Amino acid sequence: MQVSRRLRTHGLAGIGIGLCCLLTVAGSAKAATFCVMTAEELESALVRAESNGEDDVVRLVQGRYDGSFAYVSDEAWTLTIEGGYLPDCVDREVEPAKTVLDGLEAAAVLVVNVTQPTDIVVDGLTLQNGAETTEPGGGLVAMLQGGTFTLSHSTVTNNRSVEGAGAGVFVSGATTVTLTRNTISRNTGEANGGEQFL
Repeated sequence: MQVSRRLRTHGLAGIGIGLCCLLTVAGSAKAATFCVMTAEELESALVRAESNGEDDVVRLVQGRYDGSFAYVSDEAWTLTIEGGYLPDCVDREVEPAKTVLDGLEAAAVLVVNVTQPTDIVVDGLTLQNGAETTEPGGGLVAMLQGGTFTLSHSTVTNNRSVEGAGAGVFVSGATTVTLTRNTISRNTGEANGGEQFL
């Protein structure tokens, strides 16, 4: 599976960060927290997180984010993506219908591709209308080299994968996969419309 095919489809890799806020948490552990309110800010946060040498938390303010989003990294730092935040990015309502990532039937909705063992958490999102025509995955794709993958309190729906499997959720390479309180439905794939773990 080629990493390059999972790169940004927006063409936003070169834009400025433009985030509503970027917080670096002081202390012995390095961590960055991003607060995003638009699709462009989400793309910028993921690009920044790919190589900043820190654990990263991306907080999504409630709303709709159209496009295909990718995190492609050679670093072993953790990534957490959480939906449901109010504009201050402090208060949060964990209700997936309030934070929607929509692939517009053009590409996979969210792709995480990491070449080092790491921990990935996706929580409180709806991932919908993703489409992949040449490889597995349509909604959420996680390609890891060890570590853990956790999907919780999320809805993955109406995604499709024409050639492959795991149209809703496709995970490969993770040592541990945990799914908690998710709704995965109405995803269509040639081999498996729901989820696939390799």
